[in-house]
Amino acid sequence: MDKKFITNIKGKDFVRFEGLLDAAHKDGLCGVETELLQIPDKNNGMVAIVKAVSRFKDKNNSVTSFSGLGDASPTNVNSMIVPHIIRQAETRSVARSLRLGTNIGMCSVDELGDNARDSNITVQPVVIGGLVCSKCDSTVFESEKEYSMKYYGSVLCRACQKGAKKL
Repeated sequence: MDKKFITNIKGKDFVRFEGLLDAAHKDGLCGVETELLQIPDKNNGMVAIVKAVSRFKDKNNSVTSFSGLGDASPTNVNSMIVPHIIRQAETRSVARSLRLGTNIGMCSVDELGDNARDSNITVQPVVIGGLVCSKCDSTVFESEKEYSMKYYGSVLCRACQKGAKKL
C-alpha cells in the first residue's frame, strides 16, 4: 500500500479510507451496498448502526462478498460530525468491509473514535498535495483550500476559518 494512504498514531499505522478504495478497485471491487440497521434516537443514545456489503469480482468473474458493521454516536465522533452520524457510521462500515475484501489487516482511521485529539493521541497528518489545515492539521478539501487561500491567505479547515480574520 502506498504510504500516502497510511496515518501513524502513536507508532501504530492506520489505513485511510482513500487507500482502502484504491486497494479495493485494484482488487476487483464491483459494488458496495449499505443498510441502516439502527436509526439514531434518544432511546438508543443517538447511535447509528450501518451494515455494508462489498462485492469483489475475481479473474474468473466469481463474486465474493464481505460485510462490515459501523456505528457512530455523539460519544465517538467530533462535534462537527455529530449532525452526520449516519454517514459516519456508513463510512466506518464500508471501511470494515473493504478491509476484509482487500485483506488489509490494519484498522482504518475512520473506524476510530474521533476523540483521538482529546486523549493525548497525536495524529500525524498525511499530506496529500498540501491539503492539511495550517492551524489544526485536519484534512482540508480542495474547495476549502481554495476558499481559505482567497479569503484568509492560508490553508484553513472550515472550523479554523470561523475564528480567523479575513484579508
